[in-house]
Amino acid sequence: MKAIITLLLCLIKLSACAQQTIYVAPAPRTYWQQREDNRREALQLQTERTRQAESELENALAENARCASEIRNYYASISDYPTVADGVYKVHATDGYYFCNEFSALVRDGKVVKLGFESITGTELVKNAKTKVLYPFRVGSKVRTLVMDIYFVY
Repeated sequence: MKAIITLLLCLIKLSACAQQTIYVAPAPRTYWQQREDNRREALQLQTERTRQAESELENALAENARCASEIRNYYASISDYPTVADGVYKVHATDGYYFCNEFSALVRDGKVVKLGFESITGTELVKNAKTKVLYPFRVGSKVRTLVMDIYFVY
């Protein structure tokens, strides 16, 4: 009988020990685990910045497209075009889609010879306060040419 009571007491003690929660501290992160965590964080940050830059570019392109559309619509709505003699004018330049900006234009002999600070080649005569020009611009070390419509409406 004494043996059974001792066995029951041992079982009670074991069950009491089993109910206690034992806290085990997490193992410290190794150098390689920390490095991987840092790499993941850097990739997430880079992805977020790329998304933000893409969003800003889309907004800028949409704004330029809206501006170009407004200039074309305004030009189409007027019937009395200003006369363009030799001199300097404020003009709107657009490629019709992605570029729309205001420039100063120097006109000589009915053609635009300078747009902003750039010399222009391949210009047509100004007719009805509108002309086309070939505008050079740099992309890295290369010079590209953009065909633009120039509107002398202000």
